[in-house]
Amino acid sequence: MDVNSNQTFTETATVGGFQAANEVADFDGIFESAIDRVEGLHHVNFRRDFTKAEVLDKELTKYVLKGLKIPCLPFFCVKSVQELPEIPPFGYPVIVKPARGGSSIGIRRADDAERLDESVQNALKFGEKAIVEPFIQDFIEINCAAYRDKSGEIVISPCERPVKSADILSFSDKYDGGTHVFPADIDVKLSEKIRKITRTVYEKLGFDGIVRADFIVTGGKPYLNEINSVPGSLAYYLFCDTLKQFSALLTELVAAAEEKSATERAYVTRYDSGILSGIGSKGAKRR
Repeated sequence: MDVNSNQTFTETATVGGFQAANEVADFDGIFESAIDRVEGLHHVNFRRDFTKAEVLDKELTKYVLKGLKIPCLPFFCVKSVQELPEIPPFGYPVIVKPARGGSSIGIRRADDAERLDESVQNALKFGEKAIVEPFIQDFIEINCAAYRDKSGEIVISPCERPVKSADILSFSDKYDGGTHVFPADIDVKLSEKIRKITRTVYEKLGFDGIVRADFIVTGGKPYLNEINSVPGSLAYYLFCDTLKQFSALLTELVAAAEEKSATERAYVTRYDSGILSGIGSKGAKRR
């Protein structure tokens, strides 16, 4: 399926017995209302683990990665074409993405200023910010996932290499019958480096549940491109050989989330005082 700036599409998902259907720019949107319903039924804060702000906003992700000294591609963000520089600091070609989105939707390559303007306008149809990065000519994409088991240990998957059918890994490549090489056909040292970075990100950002890290590798060096929870985490083959095994893993993760939620509900979250009772025309603060 070719998804361009003039298309929307509808997907449905069933989570916890509740079906959600939305016109979406990323699969994350499919699960929003479903997760709301599941949280209410089971008193578990799945959203904290599925949709952390630092992984949903690509600009914020970049700043977090830089703080952790993890390599990522240079970038800049704009909220309008008027903010674009005359020439990108890293030159052409560039890749333009919605800052809050995924699944390769709304992404375009730009080889000149005119195309850059068009690509930014397209990306801004999906949100208030567009992110611009250098387009890497010779690269492969590598994915690696992690989860925390019931004992609290972080489990790291082997790496996989999705196969792209064009310059950019498309929505179809990811979700509509695309192919992948698993385990990835890369050097052992490179694989271990990627797995180590994945562990660091998972641990430092305090994730729970399954999270997948997507890398761009060029010149033998990995650059962390995106961090995905839903739907990237649902590539069950990264951890399990069968759906039955994956079902058992999900049951374990839900049980862990319930246990953690019960612990958090025991924390003191209320402090009673009469501070608001004294609010008047001059305010409650006394000098």
